[in-house]
Amino acid sequence: MAGAISLAVNGKVVTRGTDASPRKGYICIESEGGTVQYRNLRIQELPETPVAAEHVAVASRGFRSIYTGLNLRGWLPTAAGAQHWQTHDWTLNYDGRATVAADTVLLSQEAIVERTFLVDVRPGDGCQSVTVAGQQLSPEQLGGRDWARIQLQVKSGRVSIEVNGKTVLADAAATQTAFSLSAAGPAQFANIYVRANSAP
Repeated sequence: MAGAISLAVNGKVVTRGTDASPRKGYICIESEGGTVQYRNLRIQELPETPVAAEHVAVASRGFRSIYTGLNLRGWLPTAAGAQHWQTHDWTLNYDGRATVAADTVLLSQEAIVERTFLVDVRPGDGCQSVTVAGQQLSPEQLGGRDWARIQLQVKSGRVSIEVNGKTVLADAAATQTAFSLSAAGPAQFANIYVRANSAP
């Protein structure tokens, strides 16, 4: 079955998943805060089957992560803004409490010229808008209060944005040169990636 995953411990299946996505990418092993040692890692290749593009892992499409999940390395919050932007494992959280506009913005060290960015966002209660690389999006454009995936591409100084695969902004003028995140209210961000437009 496509997208089926199971995990066995000492020969006994302990968990199963169905319709998983992505279905092509990389294997990751991790621990929940403790020290773990692994050995005798083996991989058995299964017969190749076609995988739709939407089920291919982001890292397999030339993207690289620009959020560590541990700290704000690579990001440039203002001195006061740093207390409002918090890393929490896989999410980057803004509390929505900054009172100065500059403190609501989390600027990255990544230039946006001729690049494509991916970012997942979930507006919190009371969030009036989310701004990505200077382009403001309303909760309605994001599809409500659930997680939404934004793809922002900058080409020849023009910006196009898709939300969950649907175009919400086309051929707008780029208003800044570096990638940034901002929100008018509490919001969570995750899975922040970038690639050059020339990447395969």
